[in-house]
Amino acid sequence: MKTTTRIVALTAIIGVACFVAPVYPGGQLNDENGSGNLIGEHWELGAALSNRTPGDGRTLIIYFAQGTASARIAAIQNAHASWANVVAIDYDDVGHTLPHAPSNGAGGGTPDGYNTHSFEFTLGCGGTLGVTPTVINANTGQIVEADTFYEGNRCVRWSTDGSPSGNQFELEAVAVHELGHFIGLSHSGEVDSTMFPSISNGSGGLSVVSLEPDDNSSVTNVYGQDGGDVNVPSGGISGRVIDGSNSNDGKVCALVYAFSVNEAPITLFSQAYVQVYSGSVIGASASSNTSGPTSGSYTINGLPDGDWFLLLDPIGNLVSAGQVSNWCFNNSEAGFSQEWWNGIAESNGEGCLGCAVPVTVSGGQVTTGIDFLTETGTCNTTETPEVSCADGIDNDCDGFADSEDSDCQGGGGCTTPAECDDGVGCTDDDCVSGSCVNTPNDANCPDDGLFCNGTEFCHATNDCSSTGDPCAGNETCNETTDTCDQQTCGLNKDPCTTNADCCSLNCKNGSCKGN
Repeated sequence: MKTTTRIVALTAIIGVACFVAPVYPGGQLNDENGSGNLIGEHWELGAALSNRTPGDGRTLIIYFAQGTASARIAAIQNAHASWANVVAIDYDDVGHTLPHAPSNGAGGGTPDGYNTHSFEFTLGCGGTLGVTPTVINANTGQIVEADTFYEGNRCVRWSTDGSPSGNQFELEAVAVHELGHFIGLSHSGEVDSTMFPSISNGSGGLSVVSLEPDDNSSVTNVYGQDGGDVNVPSGGISGRVIDGSNSNDGKVCALVYAFSVNEAPITLFSQAYVQVYSGSVIGASASSNTSGPTSGSYTINGLPDGDWFLLLDPIGNLVSAGQVSNWCFNNSEAGFSQEWWNGIAESNGEGCLGCAVPVTVSGGQVTTGIDFLTETGTCNTTETPEVSCADGIDNDCDGFADSEDSDCQGGGGCTTPAECDDGVGCTDDDCVSGSCVNTPNDANCPDDGLFCNGTEFCHATNDCSSTGDPCAGNETCNETTDTCDQQTCGLNKDPCTTNADCCSLNCKNGSCKGN
């Protein structure tokens, strides 16, 4: 059986959580198999594996590295219980101590057949709190081993009592997130979901402890529901994202959002991203082919009965294809506008909320045939606001070009700065000659007190962000001393003789390699 290892990390947001671009898709981790088809990671609940309880295919045996503090074990056991209340997977996690040093899967190490939680390694002290490598059958997506590694260096202060303060992180919250990856889930773009890719320190991270509707619908869509402990609505919406001039041209990896019409009204596209909606969930188009009658398909599961607005966002606008997966990097398309679904006569160019037509979900059924028609090549995300008003191109991807765009209408645009709020906390919003101007201001992003994530700055769409590891490629960032220390081991592609010559990598054919 050919296997491969996938690693997904959770990063920290220090202080007040700022918005981070959504990561597609909400649901399973997906990648290509050996035949080029899209597969989803999952545990085969009836499979006979050594890391399962004998005779019970749905119970995973969980081991803790030797010396793991009892308070940390208890916090992780609570995280196990959160998922077990939703989905038909149980955890045998009492009294199992790993009989040897954990395999450093965080660096692409050799699988050992044990499902493990460990604090034995440092993850670089650059803001990553945990990583979960999953070993999968490369042809079917079946998970055969999963390991979670938490930052073991004192640069991260863990709380286990449910009352994190200052720069502490609640371990149970991080464990609940990592366990989502443990059973095959990807990151979600829903800001208040457990599977959102970032978490706040202090009390701001406590909300992640509880699973949200997006988390519940994602996991039950893969494994089914566990005896009614949590009621996951069975309704949903499905359709396709296709080229308006060619119904066989599906747009894969585009994001489709559902917002309840009963939530606070949305008047700007930006508000749809930065405002947290308790009733909204996320679906995304995902197809193993880019052409044909089923290409560009998406399904949003777990929707209760009611009316929903659907928003389409092309990949590359707020999230890059590289953040998604190698498959999306190779197959996704951009260059078409954000838009709301506007009914049976759906077409490209609905740049206003007033153009949106609600989709009704009733009787717990999936409402089908809700297709978005795009016009590839009609927009460029190059101007905010649009200033090129005579080129026939939608330069800010709001669905309007030239004189149809309010940015180009002189007095027909804004009148006060308050109308120009883009929902990004660190930008200075102003109205200039009827056009909104949103200027990133680094002064609005205070230093977060960490050395190894670089300098804080204002990102035009992602709010306060950090420049990243300040150290050179041959250096390791030391958060304790705020220094860049010279590495004595090899990095990727450096020459080596044994694994000991490589920094958490493997020595293969004389070179350090990740997998």
